[in-house]
Amino acid sequence: MLLVRGFRVLLLLLLLLLLMLLMLPLFLLFLLPLLPMPALLVLLLLLLLVLRLLLVLRLRLVLLLLSLLLLLVLLLMTLPRVDLMSNLLVRHLDIRKQSAGRPWRLASIGLLGELIPTHIAP
Repeated sequence: MLLVRGFRVLLLLLLLLLLMLLMLPLFLLFLLPLLPMPALLVLLLLLLLVLRLLLVLRLRLVLLLLSLLLLLVLLLMTLPRVDLMSNLLVRHLDIRKQSAGRPWRLASIGLLGELIPTHIAP
């Protein structure tokens, strides 16, 4: 009975970690540069949310600490990408301000961060 319960808890923890691995980088890459609050505050809020969720599920302390450590490693891996995206967003907005009234506009920021200018016919 205890083995079945432990297996269920482990399976639920792996499912939760897989969900975090899939959704957190997308959030950090695309939404975080658009938020007005600092990035560290958002990351702390995410950590508190995961901590609260894991405490509700009544997991053992060891599993809780391991999952928080994995989340922290994941966040540290994605931080340089967030900095890159926010720099690209700042450059994008700066170029839009400088090119107001000209026949050039910025079409998009590519997935690799390339700025693609396009010509607008008068």
